[in-house]
Amino acid sequence: MSKNRSIPKLVIGGVLIALLLSSCGKKDDHSWTKDNTALMKQTELYLIQASSVWGITSEEKESAVNGINSIMSYYEGPNTDSFSLIAKAIEEGNAKEVKNIYEDIGGDVTSFSIPESSGTLSNTPVYTAEPEIDNLAENAASSHVQTPSIHLKGTGTKATDSFDLESGYAIFEIDYTGDANFYANLLSPSGDEMLLVANHGKYTGRIYKEISEHGSYLINITADGTWSVNMTQSYAGKTYSSPASISGSGDDVFFVNLETGNRIFNLENKGTKMFMTELDGRLLGVENGNYSGSKALSIEEKGTYPLTIKSDGQWNINIK
Repeated sequence: MSKNRSIPKLVIGGVLIALLLSSCGKKDDHSWTKDNTALMKQTELYLIQASSVWGITSEEKESAVNGINSIMSYYEGPNTDSFSLIAKAIEEGNAKEVKNIYEDIGGDVTSFSIPESSGTLSNTPVYTAEPEIDNLAENAASSHVQTPSIHLKGTGTKATDSFDLESGYAIFEIDYTGDANFYANLLSPSGDEMLLVANHGKYTGRIYKEISEHGSYLINITADGTWSVNMTQSYAGKTYSSPASISGSGDDVFFVNLETGNRIFNLENKGTKMFMTELDGRLLGVENGNYSGSKALSIEEKGTYPLTIKSDGQWNINIK
């Protein structure tokens, strides 16, 4: 498994300025200085990153702040104070405040899963250390040897009983039958809280998390209905090899055997909320709602890689 995770970078500067220019009917006057498209898009991209299971780095926050400030240097449109406050909130790592301001000025926040209990975001990534999980992941995925599973269930808001996890990775299969907001946060032995699920209403899905330390964990649940969590540190599903076609629905994880060289991932999604898919933490595609696109990645090491999907609808991935 690749040890060089490339966390998605926020788009800034020239790309956003080009987007802003292309959204205006005239480019020969100053009407584009009053168009807030680029600022809204920059904020949206930050919220997508803040909702990601991989967390957000200081470099990415700095890129978002610089992008907004760059546009603000010539922006003469409405809500200038609000966008300044958004930049300040991003700099402070307060994703909830960014989301609230974005909603106040007309942004659609229904796809961004930022728990109300999360507080401000750290200046460092969720994963502060790169665990040595290569052999564990490859052996589990290829041999289908299962480690003991952990089963938890309950109703309403509560902290689960503690359970032990080895360093490596874990797959969480989660079901929830309530109608209100549902949050599940994994609490590590060192006190770091890592988001598993943030959803409104019923939920069923599988989530992949890298586990950086051995020890006793628990899950903080916020819910108004019945829920269950099944955990395993081995993979018993089908392992795919390129070329491959993988279809499914909702949040899921698979393992893929890849040779070295360039690989193309063709992605299709039909949904209404955020869609995001990653190969071992390397972003393949992200969008709110429906998506159709492709991404080429260079595979530097032959191995077995986790492929994670976040979606509320039907999706298909072709690898070649």
